[in-house]
Amino acid sequence: MLPAIILEVIDSFQKIPGLGKRSSQKLTLDLLELQLDNYNELIAKVQTMKEVIKFCSICGFFCDRDVCNICSSNSRNKHQICLVEKTTDVLNIEKTQVYSGTYHVLNKLISPIDNIFVQQTKLLDLLQLRLPDKIASLKPDQTIELIIFFKAGFSADSTMAYIKDFIRQKNWQSKILITKLAEGLPLYYNPDNLDQATIIRAIEDRRNIEVV
Repeated sequence: MLPAIILEVIDSFQKIPGLGKRSSQKLTLDLLELQLDNYNELIAKVQTMKEVIKFCSICGFFCDRDVCNICSSNSRNKHQICLVEKTTDVLNIEKTQVYSGTYHVLNKLISPIDNIFVQQTKLLDLLQLRLPDKIASLKPDQTIELIIFFKAGFSADSTMAYIKDFIRQKNWQSKILITKLAEGLPLYYNPDNLDQATIIRAIEDRRNIEVV
């Protein structure tokens, strides 16, 4: 029914994570309704965004320079690192305005059944590059807190197991405290679907994960 080029654009939009066929079709048809000046302005800004925006060399969050505003801020607690799967998870936490630490975006979680291993994630950037420098600079009474904010499931468990095993091998148990979101969340919660009040309670009431 629709011209072929419209169907091709709809198909292209579906390559964006989170966009299904219905939402992709609506977005495509809405673009056709835009005035030409507004359309050209939008296309130009999207092109500029793709050229300018990159990912923070420390945590992996969006930025327009080498280091993002969060990692470069002197007001953030550099001894707290919240591990998230996606950049959008950072936005969900930042909206709460209760967390003052830093982040590390993994992009993917370890999932052997999906052929996703540690090399396909950004976890080694944290464990092999970021943490050793931080641990070396710790004072005797200081620790680093890793806060786990993953979508519950097999991938989260696999990733958590790798982190704990790495810490054991390095004998970092006394240097690193691992915490996870508080109990009371849905068993298979999705960070994208949590409201701010739930995230706030989960962060404030997080509990320790023992590494033995």
